[in-house]
Amino acid sequence: MADRIVMAEEADRTPNWNKWRLIPDPMQWQCVALSLNIDPDTVDYDEYVDDEGPAECGEFKDRLDVVNANLHTTLQPTTPGGFPHSPTVSLRQFAAWVRDIRWAAPPELLAMADEQAATEQNTPVERRAHNKRATEARHREWQERINKLAQDSPGKSHADYCRTLSKQIGVRFQTIRRNTKLRHS
Repeated sequence: MADRIVMAEEADRTPNWNKWRLIPDPMQWQCVALSLNIDPDTVDYDEYVDDEGPAECGEFKDRLDVVNANLHTTLQPTTPGGFPHSPTVSLRQFAAWVRDIRWAAPPELLAMADEQAATEQNTPVERRAHNKRATEARHREWQERINKLAQDSPGKSHADYCRTLSKQIGVRFQTIRRNTKLRHS
């Protein structure tokens, strides 16, 4: 297989990675070509006329068989495909999958796997957790400031301290009051 990657470069069939990085969901056979460092635009792939598949190397056919066997299981298509179209796959997810199954692949494709991993780390769940921590920290800060106001100027109501803090920091009085308590010393 490493020989095939070299052959693609020798035949000047290397993909224009600047182009393919901007195509988020290529067809599954195009992803296979990219995994072999072959420009999909140079692949003789006429799945509608020739039931034998593309007139490419055995490694291409083997990889295509593996991809097709894993569609809808470990590799999710972005469109289902079907005549006359092949299913499409997220190129970044495909790159991560290629890395996970340890196929040899060009560094440009594997770099997309790293981008996918970074994207997955910033999912809505992580953003919500981050936002929750930031909100809790903000509420703790307000509470500390309310406690300081109460210490510096005792005898006022919780609402009075919240109004003062609201004017100081530009946050609605009701929001501060709902998220703090007056602690008597």
